[in-house]
Amino acid sequence: MENDPLRQQIAAMKQSLLNEGTVESHFFHMEQHQSSKDPNILEREIGLLYTNSMNITNNIEQQLENHPVDFTAITELVQQLRGMSARLGTKKVMERVLALLACCHERHVQRKLSLPVLKLELETLKARLDSYFQLVRQARPANEAEAGPSQ
Repeated sequence: MENDPLRQQIAAMKQSLLNEGTVESHFFHMEQHQSSKDPNILEREIGLLYTNSMNITNNIEQQLENHPVDFTAITELVQQLRGMSARLGTKKVMERVLALLACCHERHVQRKLSLPVLKLELETLKARLDSYFQLVRQARPANEAEAGPSQ
């Protein structure tokens, strides 16, 4: 079986993503339940999470420049991030979102340093999962691989 080393690499990467806390097991549970008609849906969801999250974090940065800072508006934006990251099982991103949410509840403008950490975590998540999804696409049977990612 020529894909066996590739499947072993995928399994090792899955374990690494779990051990690092990048994602939760829920993420892989969702992957297992993807439709064979649309095997790239989770990959697209992660792409949307990244794009939407970066837009939201940029909006938060703009909100933090306002005086006085509207923590209610920022909290609403952070809650959007929380929902997206929880739904997809992105553990480290969720931890960073919760830290940012705590800053909002405490009304700590100076603690906006948690925002760049969140952005870095989003970039790391995207890079790690892009590599993972690339391996998964390579391991698909030829008839599924022809469909490719439909983005």
